[in-house]
Amino acid sequence: MTKCMFLMPKKLKLPGAVFLVLLLLHSCGQQELSGGATEDVLERGKELFFSEEYRRALDHWERHHDDDEKNFLIDKWRVRTLLMLDRPEEAQQVLETYRAIVPEHPELTMLLAQSRAQQGRPREAIALLDEASLYLLTYAGIYLTRADLLLEYGLPEQADEAKRNAQILLDMSQSSGEY
Repeated sequence: MTKCMFLMPKKLKLPGAVFLVLLLLHSCGQQELSGGATEDVLERGKELFFSEEYRRALDHWERHHDDDEKNFLIDKWRVRTLLMLDRPEEAQQVLETYRAIVPEHPELTMLLAQSRAQQGRPREAIALLDEASLYLLTYAGIYLTRADLLLEYGLPEQADEAKRNAQILLDMSQSSGEY
C-alpha cells in the first residue's frame, strides 16, 4: 500500500478533490451521452453487436455519431465493432483521437492493444498491455485519496469501502508482478 502513497498529497485542496471525483466517475463509465446520442441509440447498437450483426451495429452508431467529442461511449463500441469486423486500422484511428487527450485511459489502451495484435504487431500490443497494468496503482491511489476525503468529511463506512477497493487493486498489481 505504501508504494502509491508517495504519489498522493497528504492534504488535498477542494479543486483537486473535485478533479479526482470527476476522474473516478469517468473511469467507472458513469458518463452521460450528449448531442444526438441517447441511451436508446447506445442500447440498440449493443443489441446489434451482441447479436453478431456487426455491420448493422457499426452503421447504426455511425449514423448517430455527430463528431462531438462527448460521443465517447459510442466510439468505444464503434472500436469494438471495427475490431470484430477485422478493421484494426480504422479502430486505431478512432482510438488515437482519444488517446491524444487521455493517454492513460486503461480501456482505450486495451482496445488499442487488441487492434495492434490484429495488425500482426504483438510486441506493441504486449507493451501497451504492460503499460495499462501500471494504471492499477493509479486507480488504487485514487481510491486511497477518496478514502482520506471521506474520512475527513465524517463518512467512515464509505471510506472503508474505498480502502477495500484500493486493496483489491493493489493485490491485483502485486499478483501481476508490478512490485
